[in-house]
Amino acid sequence: MLDLFTIFSKGGIVLWCFQSTNQIFTPSVNALIKNVILQERTGLNTFDHNGLSLQYKLDNEFDLVFVVAYQKILQLSYVDKFLNDIHLEFRDKYKNELSDGQIFNNFSFVDSYNKTLQKAEEWANCQARQPKQMRTFEESLKSKKTVASMIEKKGEEKSTVKAVKKKEVNFVDEGVKVSPPASPKPAGNGFLDEDTLAANRARLAKKMQQKKGKGDAKFKLKLYIWKIYARHLEPTFC
Repeated sequence: MLDLFTIFSKGGIVLWCFQSTNQIFTPSVNALIKNVILQERTGLNTFDHNGLSLQYKLDNEFDLVFVVAYQKILQLSYVDKFLNDIHLEFRDKYKNELSDGQIFNNFSFVDSYNKTLQKAEEWANCQARQPKQMRTFEESLKSKKTVASMIEKKGEEKSTVKAVKKKEVNFVDEGVKVSPPASPKPAGNGFLDEDTLAANRARLAKKMQQKKGKGDAKFKLKLYIWKIYARHLEPTFC
């Protein structure tokens, strides 16, 4: 529901006005004129002030301003359509008077205003009942993507996967890698140092002694067996 609709010239002369409440709208309309219209901020057709939302439409041919005001908490989807329709309705009906500059006439516009507002409200209700249509391919984001950009994105994904796989393989190789046992380091002149040589000699001497001890034991065992066998071979005399 609209609280205010007014038509005035850029010189500040009100041609027609309709107000559905007793609220004072003068401060809000003056703020719209001062902050938006006089500064030629034409890209902004909605202005909020004191809990009201004001929308306007300019007629540059006759220097007119069409303004509607409603409570900010309301979501009115038909305001843009209403402004377009009421602007054309007023121009068509009073085109001759406006061309002659007769802006002080008594414009009888109540019936036209009510019919135009009713049609706009019915149109909004019909739009709200209709199911939402899916966007066409031209309206979707996919249509705005070029083939080159899609190819580049695929290449980036492949390079990322390869990098991850390479990193995983390197990680596994490092996990199973076994370091060989450390070998004796040679001295600075290319030979083993004295400590290493002494340890090697000691191990070699120990091995020789073990082998020698085993050989002596075998020799003693063989000698013992031979002595026993020789006793049985000795001749006996009567």
